Amino acid sequence: MKNKSLIIIAFILFIIFIFLLNTPAPIAARVVVKSLIMPVLIVFVLINTDKHTSFSLLVITALALSTLGDLFMELQTQNEKFFLPGLGSFLLAHIAYISAFSYRLKIKIFTGKNIIIALVLVLALVCLLIYLWPTLGDMKIPVVLYALIISLATFTAYLRACEDRHQCLLFWGALLFLLSDALLAIYLFKTHFTFGREINMTFYVTGQALIAIGATEINPTKNVLQSSHYSTDKK
Repeated sequence: MKNKSLIIIAFILFIIFIFLLNTPAPIAARVVVKSLIMPVLIVFVLINTDKHTSFSLLVITALALSTLGDLFMELQTQNEKFFLPGLGSFLLAHIAYISAFSYRLKIKIFTGKNIIIALVLVLALVCLLIYLWPTLGDMKIPVVLYALIISLATFTAYLRACEDRHQCLLFWGALLFLLSDALLAIYLFKTHFTFGREINMTFYVTGQALIAIGATEINPTKNVLQSSHYSTDKK
């Protein structure tokens, strides 16, 4: 049975961070609290999975890179020079997630339903970029690249969920992560809408928590190895 207390701790830290956002707290306090959320999820994955499998290591890597992203993105609220390191950290985190979600994936990709889902993601991506384009300035190429990668991460999470219903949390988590980044992009480049950061963080932390929980639901490596062993016995 999984110990969900660490998930609760992660959300307590999230609540503390939201409180600090709405008080004249020093930036250092926000940076420290925000940078502790992902490490708690890393510990959760470590104690609830076989940390020696490629799948688990990739998820842990993604969460570790997200920790760096959290650090840089909070610092960028005071100095814009930290934005690109933050974006780069999250870009690498999504690449790690893509590798994890697609690890030994056997589902047929080019089916009617999958193509429709892919087209919906592409359409949403194009609409967002058209909306943001006039205000992106020098960030056009980095933002487009990042948007493509996070959309691919969401799609591979969807494929993983299609192949194994036990891993549907991976898809919902990736989708919330995508929505959180879309909202953050609108907040940073278009308009500082009310409670923008609070909504962004709610989607982000919930999405990462769902991915962490989903990663512990089933061990894809074990299943594949068991299938291979069974096939060998049959021969």
